[in-house]
Amino acid sequence: MSGGGWCLECGHHVESFEGLSACPACGTKALPCPDEWQVTIALNWHELRILVMWAENWQREKQLGRTVYAIARRLAAQHSELAKSSPLTMAGEIGQLAAQYDVQVTDSALRRDVAEQTGEELGLFRLPGPDEA
Repeated sequence: MSGGGWCLECGHHVESFEGLSACPACGTKALPCPDEWQVTIALNWHELRILVMWAENWQREKQLGRTVYAIARRLAAQHSELAKSSPLTMAGEIGQLAAQYDVQVTDSALRRDVAEQTGEELGLFRLPGPDEA
């Protein structure tokens, strides 16, 4: 990899990998994606949402870092109007619903993910118990 490319963990772009042992933005030592691997793929927004949400779920379950969110932000930026009405990530969707219905989220990791994906901090949310529904 002689040219530049993207950090998969944070989405930072560098013009050259020469002399780098880690991402200058986030410090990850994970392999970056070189510019020459940048591709265009045809699929619809709903298919993309499904793929991203499955990947996001796996990332959260296995505590694999923030890679899916970095990729989702880059993808959403390419179609910002679609992303506003229909977020690519479940955290973005939950944040949108929480704001729409004025609810809050109890899981601190999910609150962090929602804040990252929506730019909005959420408070606490508790679903009603079976006796309260």
